[in-house]
Amino acid sequence: MRMRKPFDYFVLAIGIVGTLSIFKLPIMMPEAVAVTSWAVSAIICCFSVLLLGLNRFVPRLSGSQRRIHIYYVLVTLIPTVYILTHLKETPWQRFMF
Repeated sequence: MRMRKPFDYFVLAIGIVGTLSIFKLPIMMPEAVAVTSWAVSAIICCFSVLLLGLNRFVPRLSGSQRRIHIYYVLVTLIPTVYILTHLKETPWQRFMF
């Protein structure tokens, strides 16, 4: 069993904060921080899905590494789906500071 690294806890925290901010639970955070957490979640989720897909054809990941990437996908899936479905309707002026 692989020991957990700080990045594993970082992904868990980003996914949970992103999910809670999507459901408008009582997290008082600026809009820029919420959008940034959604974007980081989307990048991590897409990267993990890509690695798992490539591992299907060229097996390079061990079982524990594969399990970690599955956890990454599950934790960051809701913010990823949210930001990808709302990408066209979001006015870009919203991201300006």
